[in-house]
Amino acid sequence: MANVDVDVRGVVDVAGQEEDALRRPRLGRPLLWLLGIFALGVFFRVYQQIFAWKCGESTAPCYARIWMPFLYTELAVWSISGSAWFAWLAKGCKTCDAQREAVGEVDARHESQHIWSLMGIILALAMAVYWGGSYFAEEDGSWHQIAVRDTAFTPAHIMIFYGTFPVFIILGIGAYLYARTRVPVVFRDRGFPFAWGLVLAATLMEMFQVAFNEWSHSFWIAEEIFAAPFHWGFVLWGYFGAGIFGVWGLMFGRMFHLLDKIKDTGKPQRVPVEVG
Repeated sequence: MANVDVDVRGVVDVAGQEEDALRRPRLGRPLLWLLGIFALGVFFRVYQQIFAWKCGESTAPCYARIWMPFLYTELAVWSISGSAWFAWLAKGCKTCDAQREAVGEVDARHESQHIWSLMGIILALAMAVYWGGSYFAEEDGSWHQIAVRDTAFTPAHIMIFYGTFPVFIILGIGAYLYARTRVPVVFRDRGFPFAWGLVLAATLMEMFQVAFNEWSHSFWIAEEIFAAPFHWGFVLWGYFGAGIFGVWGLMFGRMFHLLDKIKDTGKPQRVPVEVG
């Protein structure tokens, strides 16, 4: 017969382990999110390097074989994965619901894990903004000044407007859903944070700005003037995106509170139970 200590909040500690693995900070999650988006950006750029000049013109025989399937794949992957992720996020956390029902609140350690995951999503969002709003955006202007667009689906557009832009739109909306359902004390119960309003405005505005940009280019050829008036909306989007820093501030404030709470309460109370 062995003694097993049972955490009153539902975590079982066998053989006198000091901390359950689920209680350790999942530092790898933010890093994995960040590396994932970085790898995606590198993949897009390498694909361009291989095929852009050889098959970049819409009249090239290989264009329909190299670029259009890539575009269709992007649209399908973002639509399916984004919708599935949003549906999963909207369900909330079952562990949080069970803890609220059992003891009236979420364990500080468990909530801190959600904040770590949220930090990872925000880091990925920032990385996607860099690839789309900085690197590929400048590359897009250079491409059109040199090669000139002969279709709305240029090699530059396929990577920026239909590649990286949808990624940070999905991450922006997903991050908000995650924050609202997993850390409601900060991002729901106290009202709608202004910082999230800026971030969501940036993500949603970008969809309309891309459509307006393409419509404008259909009537005016402004490739030689990158600062054309109908590009100004992209700058405003960048200003709105600065709301990310406000979200970071809210997350850090909550994390410091949870760390103080964990320090004050010490180890969770454990009840010895005989198993045999």
